[in-house]
Amino acid sequence: MDSKTILYLEEQSKQLYGCSDQKEKDKIRNDMFIRMEPYIDIWLKGNLNYRKLFIKDEERMSLCWDCFEFCLKYYHPERNIPLINHFYGYTRFFLLSWFVDKNKRENINDPNASTDDGKLDNCTIFYEQIDDLKQFRKMIPEDYKEIFDDAILSMAGRPVDKVPYRKSNAYSYYKYCESKKVFKIVIDFLLRR
Repeated sequence: MDSKTILYLEEQSKQLYGCSDQKEKDKIRNDMFIRMEPYIDIWLKGNLNYRKLFIKDEERMSLCWDCFEFCLKYYHPERNIPLINHFYGYTRFFLLSWFVDKNKRENINDPNASTDDGKLDNCTIFYEQIDDLKQFRKMIPEDYKEIFDDAILSMAGRPVDKVPYRKSNAYSYYKYCESKKVFKIVIDFLLRR
C-alpha cells in the first residue's frame, strides 16, 4: 500500500471517529473497506495458507468484512499507532478468534469430532488456549484491556514502530509496564498449560 493511500485512510479513520451522522459513518467505513479489502484478503490468504486451510472466495470475502470490522472496532486514531500495522496485527488476532469459534461450531455439530480415544488433538488444544485468552480478556477491567492487547502483540513480534504506551489518567508508565509484565506471564501460562 502506498503512503498516499495510508495517509488517506488514516484521515478517514479520524473523520469516522469524529462523525456523529450514522449515514456518513457508514459511507466512510465502506470507502475504507473498499480500499483495504485487497490487502486484508492477502493477509487472510497468507494466514490460511500457512495453516494449510482453504475456504471459498465468497466465504473469504465475508471473512474480510468481519475482519475489517473487528480491526476497526479496536483502532483508536488518538493513540498514533500506524493504521496498517494495527490492521495487520489484529488480522492475525481476528483469525485466531475465528478458528476458535469455527472449532466450537463444528464440535457442537459433531461432539465426537474433537476426541480420539479420550485424547485431544493439538488443534483442539490450541483453540482452547485461545478461548482461554479471550475469556481472560473479558474478565479484566476496561482500562487494562489495551495493556493486555499490547502484551499479546509484543509477544507475537509486533512492528518496532508501534507505540505501546500513551499517557493515561488510569495508570502511570510504571504501572503500565508492571501490568504488561504480569499479563505476559499470564498469557504464557495460558498458552503453555
